[in-house]
Amino acid sequence: MNTSRTIVAVRSLVGKILSVIGWFLAVMFVFFMIGIATGDMFAEDFILMVIFLLVPAVWCIAMGIRIKRRTRRFKQYVSVLSAQGDTSIHVLAGAVNQHPGFVKQDIQFMIDKRFFPNARIDNATDTVVIGRKPEATYMQPFHQANPGMGATPPGVPVIESFTCPGCAAVGRKQRGASGECDYCGTIVS
Repeated sequence: MNTSRTIVAVRSLVGKILSVIGWFLAVMFVFFMIGIATGDMFAEDFILMVIFLLVPAVWCIAMGIRIKRRTRRFKQYVSVLSAQGDTSIHVLAGAVNQHPGFVKQDIQFMIDKRFFPNARIDNATDTVVIGRKPEATYMQPFHQANPGMGATPPGVPVIESFTCPGCAAVGRKQRGASGECDYCGTIVS
């Protein structure tokens, strides 16, 4: 199962690899330019060097930077969403210092690419909603439902909080059972 953590890690690695390839190509372009300037190469080769070295170098560097910035914004979004739950696009825009329209498109892209497998954007309220399981699927601990009755009797499930190892969000699950992070889909034991 592809979790958000895996997807983000792979995309981050791709961003770094693209940056390295881009800088390598840019350095090669500079060496070829030095060769042309010193007369070791023909000036006609300049067009080929631009097409085969400079253009791909610029593209790789730009894509690498874009992917790394998106990964950084994802981590900022998760931080705000895990602290506040369902959050307005405007609040998230303030957290990443971007225009709300940009943030809405950015989060929709991340939802489509499975960065946020359990999220959706509520267009009516401009809110990012984390798709939780209905509350009825969690049984409330006995001692909370019946104050003054003592500890939870045997056989009644106890709900506990956990911190997701994938995105550091806080979630709830039944004690002793596996749970799924509402934010990134990581399975937590």
